[in-house]
Amino acid sequence: MKTVVVLYLTLFFIYCMCISSSLAYPSNGESPTCYGQVCPEGTTSCKKNIRSSLNRRNLEIRINCLDDFDGSLKEYYFEEVNNMDPNVHYESSSYSGTNEDSAKNKASYNRPYVSYNGLEDLY
Repeated sequence: MKTVVVLYLTLFFIYCMCISSSLAYPSNGESPTCYGQVCPEGTTSCKKNIRSSLNRRNLEIRINCLDDFDGSLKEYYFEEVNNMDPNVHYESSSYSGTNEDSAKNKASYNRPYVSYNGLEDLY
């Protein structure tokens, strides 16, 4: 009985992997994109890391196109001027699927940076 259950679970796992892999690619033949950047075929998810540079004058932005095993297929690197307080170290990581249509994923990295998301300084 255990062998049959293991066999069914294995088949179900293989079926789920096939379905998730088929959903990873756009149906209209477009290349996968991550946070507005074109990625190679085989990309199933995306990672974005933003952190302060060592001198804290810039924000270093890395966008990774990831495969099924979270291996990086391609990496993009950008820098933006850091308008935050120079005594603050900033770091943020986010993950998403490919071809996300939200406004934050389509952001251009040559845009002007707005300090504190437009909020007033409280000190």
